[in-house]
Amino acid sequence: MKYLKGISILWMLFALAGCDLFDSGSSDDDYVPVPVSACELLGTGELTVYTTVGTEGDVYVKVDGSSAGTLTEHYTTGSPVCGVATNAAAVTQILPAGEHTVSATSDTSTYWAESTWTIPKCGCFELKLQ
Repeated sequence: MKYLKGISILWMLFALAGCDLFDSGSSDDDYVPVPVSACELLGTGELTVYTTVGTEGDVYVKVDGSSAGTLTEHYTTGSPVCGVATNAAAVTQILPAGEHTVSATSDTSTYWAESTWTIPKCGCFELKLQ
C-alpha cells in the first residue's frame, strides 16, 4: 500500500510541475509518444568499480569521499558488465551525471589514489582498479 501511495504522490508532483513523462519531439498533434527514461528525468548515470588485483584482504571503495562498497573478491579474467548489481567483485553506484572522485584502500595498505572521472547521463562508466 505504501508503494502505491508513493507512486500516486509522484504522479501528482509531475502533474503539478507540468511534466510529461512522454517526450513528443514535436508539437504535432499526431505524434507517437516516446517514453522518457528515469535517468533522463533525474540526470543520472552509473559507475561500476572492480579490480583484477588480488590483495590479501578487502578493498574499500569511496566515491566523493563516502563509502560506496567493499570488494571481497577480484576478477581473474574479464570484467563485469557495466551497471551490474553490487556484488563481492564489483561495486555499482547510481550517481548524478558529471564529475566524481573515486579512491580505494585495502586491508594490506594498498592504496588507489583519488582520481576524478566523468559519469555520463544515462550511461555507465566502468573503472578498473589496477
